[in-house]
Amino acid sequence: MLDSLLSGIIAVSQKTPFRGRGGYTNLPKDRQQVATPLEKGEAEAADVDRFFQFFPSAPVREEIAGKSILDFGSGYGGRTVEYVRICGANDACGVEPFQNAVDAGTALAAKRSLSDKVHFKLCTQESIPYEDRRFDAILTFDVLEHVADPRTSLQELYRVLKPGGSLYAVFPVYRGAFSHHLDYLTLVPGLHLLFGPDRLLRVVNRHLDARPDIIVGRHDRLPTHYKTGKPVLPMLNGMGLRDFKEAIEGWKVRSLTLNSIPDIVLGRRSLVSRLTRPLTTMPPVLAEPFVFNVAVILTRPAES
Repeated sequence: MLDSLLSGIIAVSQKTPFRGRGGYTNLPKDRQQVATPLEKGEAEAADVDRFFQFFPSAPVREEIAGKSILDFGSGYGGRTVEYVRICGANDACGVEPFQNAVDAGTALAAKRSLSDKVHFKLCTQESIPYEDRRFDAILTFDVLEHVADPRTSLQELYRVLKPGGSLYAVFPVYRGAFSHHLDYLTLVPGLHLLFGPDRLLRVVNRHLDARPDIIVGRHDRLPTHYKTGKPVLPMLNGMGLRDFKEAIEGWKVRSLTLNSIPDIVLGRRSLVSRLTRPLTTMPPVLAEPFVFNVAVILTRPAES
């Protein structure tokens, strides 16, 4: 019965603005299947400003100017290239666990005549291929929710960051209403708060089997939360706000902003946003469903 209810919700959403995007990139749906990795990188480049908009009280763009930066989880390289080309970073290194993404970033840097300043390398979630204290700043966008264990990744980021340097990170918390990462199929919020991950996996795969227009990989098993061992949705680690705060031991927190859903959907100055923003100050278990994402600036202490 619950499978049928979930399936019905997804089916109805296809006739509304909550229908999925057809893939993981921000390209139009009709381009998802045919776009090359280089074209996906160019789409990321066009979207570079969005990262900075999540930091309403910090001039991140200006702060990375002249710096040597690492882009952790650089995707197809578009933002990495733009951090140098339009933001003025001195040089940028992007790391990704997928060779096709590394190749796309390298090709885009060459196309922009920035091969001498922008480089890409393969990495794992546990190992970043650079020496200790290499970078002045690190940026990471929608990545920390995907790594197997954010504690390990944050330790690696700490290692390659210079003392006094800053990490600028944007990521959703697992229980955020829009954090289920099913956007390729449906944008209905909160499905993972109402249905278990096993049911979601089963029903979503049935819908994907009937939708050859959606080109995404099928998942046949669920990952588990890196601390509790409980099943979570595919590609996610289950990290909540409390988990994150435990994982950043040793870092200095310069700022931590919980961007609410109305902040992003309606704008920070909207009446709804101002009236609902206090919801994000409640205890995490109550606040997280109203959080669109977290934007945090961490600093490695100068004496470390």
